[in-house]
Amino acid sequence: MKNLVMTLLVVVAATTLTTKATAINPTYSGSSITINEPANYVEVRETNNELQLINPFIQQSTTTGEIKLHVKVNDNETTSTATAEVEIYSLDGVDVLGPYTVTEGEDLVVDIDEREWSVSTLQTSQNSEVTYWVVE
Repeated sequence: MKNLVMTLLVVVAATTLTTKATAINPTYSGSSITINEPANYVEVRETNNELQLINPFIQQSTTTGEIKLHVKVNDNETTSTATAEVEIYSLDGVDVLGPYTVTEGEDLVVDIDEREWSVSTLQTSQNSEVTYWVVE
């Protein structure tokens, strides 16, 4: 009986060690890009013609004044006009403004309050980039 148990143990160990290992997180070789690390964002606010870098993940105390969110789209090409469809939403999930269509050469200006806000890009023309900033 001891020999049978030892033989089975050796067979199981040999089978386990010689089987091909499978990848836990295999790499996808398709055309999509996967980002595994979180992105770091820094918000730029303009107050009295001074630019301030603000970390949006830290609660900021803002003054109770008129706050405007500016959104601009650009594609850096002279032969085409970039467009983007965006939504503006409060991070507490209460308000969603838009969707708005922004065309290159025009700035979208939306009045917001002292809560934290963000911009979601729903659709853009090819090779365009959307920029947004807050002016108090």
